[in-house]
Amino acid sequence: MSAFIHSVGWIWLSLLGRPNQEIRNHLLDTFGSVEEIWMAGKKGVIPDCMAGQKGLKERFTDDGLRDRAMGIYERALALKLGICTPEDPGYPTVFGELCGMPTVMYYYGKMPGEINPAMRLLSIVGSRQCTAYGLGNAEWFSASLAQRGIGIVSGMARGIDGMAHQGALRVGGYTVAVLAGGVDVVYPKEHAYMYEQICATGCVLSEHPPGTPPDRRFFPARNRIISGLGEGTLVVEARKESGAMITVSRGIEQNKTIYAIPGNIRVPTSMGCNDLIRQGCIPVTCPEDILEDLGLGDGGRKASAYPKDLSDTERNILCAIEEGAVFPDTISLRLGLPLGAIYAGLMLLEMKKLLGKNPSGAYYVKKFHFTE
Repeated sequence: MSAFIHSVGWIWLSLLGRPNQEIRNHLLDTFGSVEEIWMAGKKGVIPDCMAGQKGLKERFTDDGLRDRAMGIYERALALKLGICTPEDPGYPTVFGELCGMPTVMYYYGKMPGEINPAMRLLSIVGSRQCTAYGLGNAEWFSASLAQRGIGIVSGMARGIDGMAHQGALRVGGYTVAVLAGGVDVVYPKEHAYMYEQICATGCVLSEHPPGTPPDRRFFPARNRIISGLGEGTLVVEARKESGAMITVSRGIEQNKTIYAIPGNIRVPTSMGCNDLIRQGCIPVTCPEDILEDLGLGDGGRKASAYPKDLSDTERNILCAIEEGAVFPDTISLRLGLPLGAIYAGLMLLEMKKLLGKNPSGAYYVKKFHFTE
């Protein structure tokens, strides 16, 4: 099969209608290959699986739809987009388990398998209208997990999604942004710089042809890809009725692990997470909880190995800082505590010789022998 027919044929298949996976699979079972399906359509050979489906028959033999597929292919080439189909080596194997497996993925950057075939991915989602507590946690968890080689998947939306990408980017980690429009359409506009960074070091992908504007109808379907790519989904902060909870529903259907960060019981954006925990999803209070569940921890949470005479605030501060140097205002965001309480805890931890402070004012955990 020529590269042209390979790519254009798959694009054409993706345009035939919904449910696209069902149509595609029936045609592949009947004709055996995309090339044979393409030739059958050109010759007007109607397969038995289209019996009684007038609209589908018309699309199958419509030369105009073939022309549209060729136009999409040419535009993708002009934009230097990658095109990934189920027959390509870089197509994520986890998609084979999805209900509604994408027929074509358009992308900038490198797909996860191109970076490392064994790379583990985690989806991080949450509310657009989030609190400072949620933003701090999204950045903290994402950066910490990315430092351990986990790829971060999210939707590049405002709020939690954007901060999850930023956390991975800050530490030089890999992150995937799944869009609900064409991969060449930056949305929201204020994330243009982030978009460029992800294109350069990670992957921006979409199942929609280039030039497709984002549409509310596309977001639920986009969410199945976000949850499908990740080994599990972390919900940072979300209302009971939200796009993040749709992603959770898709993840549960896909038998993915769901993690949730507990939140203030009086804050609406925490109600989704707290409800998930009540229903049996895994509560997490620091990145090490997820690492341990994935088999990548160091025998338990670091805070559990700190000296026993520490207050809860002191333990949380140490857990929030982990290995990197962190400023007090960032710790405040991560823990949702006032700066006054953070400074008091930092001072006590310095006196106990558990923390150091570099010339810029950022704090770091000192190397010491843990005691039980």
